[in-house]
Amino acid sequence: MNNRNLNEPAKTIALTGANQLLVTGDCVFLGLSIMDESAGSIKVQVYDGTNDTGKHLCQLSINSGGEKIEWFGPGGIKCDVGLYLKVYSGTPTGVALYK
Repeated sequence: MNNRNLNEPAKTIALTGANQLLVTGDCVFLGLSIMDESAGSIKVQVYDGTNDTGKHLCQLSINSGGEKIEWFGPGGIKCDVGLYLKVYSGTPTGVALYK
């Protein structure tokens, strides 16, 4: 369990389509909403860290033109270092949700 209030509203951060440091410092990862607006497929992974050497939290793969929501709320996943999104293929658009 995390130390965040379950009634605290979620915050969002827009995905840039490339590797991205989403949050610095402790937080609660609630999920991702990702879309593929171009041809090709998308594969991303999220880490508790400031880069892709942190603790692996999840992986999403999306087919061409698809979309996917990965939801871990309302309790989410406690992160001690931050949230980092690693893009292995494609150009994802969408948002990450956290507290």
